[in-house]
Amino acid sequence: MTNDEIRIAIAQACGWHTQKKALGGVFVYYDPRGRMVAALPDYCNDLNAMHEVEKTMAHSQTVYQYTVELDRITNRQEWHATAHQRAEAFLRTIGKWKD
Repeated sequence: MTNDEIRIAIAQACGWHTQKKALGGVFVYYDPRGRMVAALPDYCNDLNAMHEVEKTMAHSQTVYQYTVELDRITNRQEWHATAHQRAEAFLRTIGKWKD
């Protein structure tokens, strides 16, 4: 998946919405609280953004599966995982990753 595809998939999974404005075809983004923002978070490069995503995983089975995926992607070095690796593990966990 490209970084843009990853950003969009994670944002949608976390409750973000987009709307295309007719004038100039500009996209407008709304966070889960309905506030308009300039851009989606950079999940592939921003560990802080990925930590916010990780907080959305409430079910213990989901957290366990995420840990398994992260272990596999990082060769059991999950504590050193990059934002991109965490993003991939999250999307694999929720079944949204595309090879």
